[in-house]
Order: sequence, then structure tokens, then C-alpha cells
Amino acid sequence: QQLRRVSSTLGPDIASFRSNEIQPDRQVHTFRHGTQMVRGALRGELSPLTYKDFFGALWGGSFAAGGTSSVVSSGNTLGVTAAPNKLVRTTGSWITDGHKIGDVVVVGSSGVTANNGKYLRVVALTATDMTFGGSANELIAAGTDTSATVTVAMVGKKLTSPNPAASGTILDPSYTVEHFYADQAIHEIYSGIKPTTARLNFAPNSLCTVDFDLVGGGFATGAAQYFTAASDVATTDATVGISGVLRVQDTDVATVTGMSMNISGGHTTDPVIGSVFVPFVFPGIIDVSGSMTAYFKDATLFNDVINETDINLILWLTLSDAVNPDFLMLHAHNVILNTNTKDDGPKAIMQSLNFQCKKYLTGGATTAYDDSTVVMQDSKVS
Repeated sequence: QQLRRVSSTLGPDIASFRSNEIQPDRQVHTFRHGTQMVRGALRGELSPLTYKDFFGALWGGSFAAGGTSSVVSSGNTLGVTAAPNKLVRTTGSWITDGHKIGDVVVVGSSGVTANNGKYLRVVALTATDMTFGGSANELIAAGTDTSATVTVAMVGKKLTSPNPAASGTILDPSYTVEHFYADQAIHEIYSGIKPTTARLNFAPNSLCTVDFDLVGGGFATGAAQYFTAASDVATTDATVGISGVLRVQDTDVATVTGMSMNISGGHTTDPVIGSVFVPFVFPGIIDVSGSMTAYFKDATLFNDVINETDINLILWLTLSDAVNPDFLMLHAHNVILNTNTKDDGPKAIMQSLNFQCKKYLTGGATTAYDDSTVVMQDSKVS
């Protein structure tokens, strides 16, 4: 796979040491290389499909299909007055079918044809009621469905952190990365590469970005291109901060002026005697934290900080404001705000908040939530 990028600084990282002996001539007599590793950063613009493998490696999982329902029952109600923007079923269970809060789903085969093929964000969920967001493109048409079968399926695939206690399998892949300089007919091959951190940045008037820190164990050079049949780069547009929806504490908001999120895999490396290369890059604790700035309009976020309130963050990054755009979705449902500082200069008062994401401990197969610290859904992963 050819990788889109803004820049890549991947290269050898060689430890060195010198003698501290005091010589009569006052000069250094011994200087040696030590353990050889590979380190660097790959910076990119965040887009669907492009970096799914690196995100999967950080999460310790892989993208998988989500909930799918085939509701065989007459009288399934779509957006009636008493329950706006809601799909109500009379038999079966959305939760048993695998749907979760935060997922984006698509409706098909509905007798209320205006709702077919429309991407809808699940913001509340019970066994019988699936409630959608209220942005302009998510509003569904009211009516009583008379079709024999209505389908509701998650769009694309999503990534969660596996839970071995619930029969999940933690994955720990590594990759080989090539830098090929065609004008000089030189390649550099870096092996055993693992992404150890992803730094995501979201701002209103710029493309969303991601910086991966990469660590590996070996490298070599050569004259001809090594990967001669790599797949072409993904062609999806990059995401932008003003296109999509940000949901904080169960409310769609338009007061956040910037947000960043750091996802660390806690990787460690230890050199060994008798080898110039480290034997392995060991994964550790997945740590997700971040910060955001927002207009100060009331005491809600301040009180969330001092009361240690669990909040949710849902960021739906669409590639356009049209109906059914491709997208990336990030959601975390157990978030603690831990600071609140204000800038009261001669402008609107801004508040800065740091946050820590935790695993949603009460989530899982029989609940309306994933039991994962952060979930990513990608409409282009098939």
C-alpha cells in the first residue's frame, strides 16, 4: 500500500557512547555505536481508509462489521410525532442485533422511501427504540412502515480494542516500510515497524491531521524499488473541522474551537547484550487523552470538571455537507475533564479543558455501548 503523507522522518536511530577515561593528551580515544533501532514520525491529513492499519495496530484490533438488523414486522414506526427522529420496532432487539450508540447506520427497504439510503447517527438506543441525531441530513420522515422487511445496518466497519475476557483477541502487528527515492534509485527498508502514538488534531479552518510516531527494529538499503506492486494510495478527501458534528455530553455543540486527541500504545523497547538490534517492540497500556478549547457560555463544563462527571465525546467527520457523505467517526463514552482554565482577554472568553478517556466498563455485547476506550468507524472500510 502506498501511503499518503505530509512528511515522513522515519530513519535509523543509533545509540552511541564514548569513553570517559582521562588520557594524558586530554582527548577522546574511544567512541562506539550501540543498539540500532528505527524511529520517526509519519504526518498525514486524516482521511477515511488511508491509515486503517496503523490505527488498528494502536487499538490492538482490526476493523469489523457492526450491527445489522432485518426487521420482519409490520407497524414499525418511523419518526412519529410522539417520538421524533426515532425508529421503533415491535419485535426483536436493536441491542441484540449488535447496534451501539455512536454508530452511523443506513436504512434500507423501508416503505417510507425518503428514509432509504440515508446515513443516520445513533444517539440513544434501547431494545426497541433507535434514536438518531438531529442535524439537517439526519432528519427522517415520519410514517408507519408497511414493508415486509426493513434493514438497518452499520455503514462501513469499526475499530474497537479487543477484550480477552469477552473472547476477544489482542493483535500486535508490525509492518515493513519503504522509502524509495526514484531519482537516485535508492530504497530504504525499515522492518518491524509499529505505530506507538497517534496525535490527532481538529480545527475549524484547516484539514484534520494525524501524526504517527513509529518505532522498529531493523533497516537496510538497496538500489531498486523493493515493493514494486504496492496498491495505489487511497483517493478519499481529507476531513475538515467544520464538516460534520461534534457531540459533547449528549448534546450537539457548535462552541468548541479546537480539539486534539493523543492515542498512545505504551510501547517499550529494551536492548540486549550480543545484538545490535532490539528483539521486539512491546505494547503496553493504551492511553487516550486530549484537550479542547470552547467558548465560555455557561457553567456546564466547569461543573463537569469539579464534579468528575463522566461525559461522552462523539466526533463525526464528514467529507462534505451533502447527504450520505463518506466519513470517519470517533466516539468515547467514558471521558473525564481534568482542567478548566479561561482566557479573558479583549474577546470572547475561551475555556481550555484537558480530558482523559477511560474504558467504558459497563459496555459490551448485551448493552448499548462498546466496551472500548475509543471507537473509530470508517465508511470506506469494506
